[in-house]
Amino acid sequence: MSAAELYDYQLKAVSQMKNGCILCGGVGSGKSKTALAYYYIRMGGAWETLIGEDFIPMGDPPKDLYIITTARKRDPLEWEGEFTPFLISENPDEKLYCHKATVDSWNNIKKYSEVKGAFFIFDE
Repeated sequence: MSAAELYDYQLKAVSQMKNGCILCGGVGSGKSKTALAYYYIRMGGAWETLIGEDFIPMGDPPKDLYIITTARKRDPLEWEGEFTPFLISENPDEKLYCHKATVDSWNNIKKYSEVKGAFFIFDE
C-alpha cells in the first residue's frame, strides 16, 4: 500500500462525503486520513492517488486547511504524519503547495471565526 492509498471502506466514505458531513468510525479506522483524502479530492487531487497509483498533486494553490482538534492531538504533531502522504505540511519548507495548513486546538477556535474561503476539519 502506498502512503496515500486508502482501504476500500475509506474510499467508499470519501465518495459519499460532502461538505458539512460527520465522519464516524472506531479508534484506528483512519478517519483523519479519510478526511484529508476528501480535502485532497475536493481540491483537485486524483482518485488514482487514493488507490495506490502515481501521486497526482492537487490544484495549486488549494484552499487553506485548518484542523481543529484537541490539544492532546495537536501538541505531539499527530496531524503532521497524516499530512505527509498528501505533501501537506504546516512547515513552509516541507510542503508542495502555496497554501496555509494549520492545526490548532478547540481552545483557540475563536481565532478562526473570521476566516473565509478555507477548508476546516473538526476532529473530535
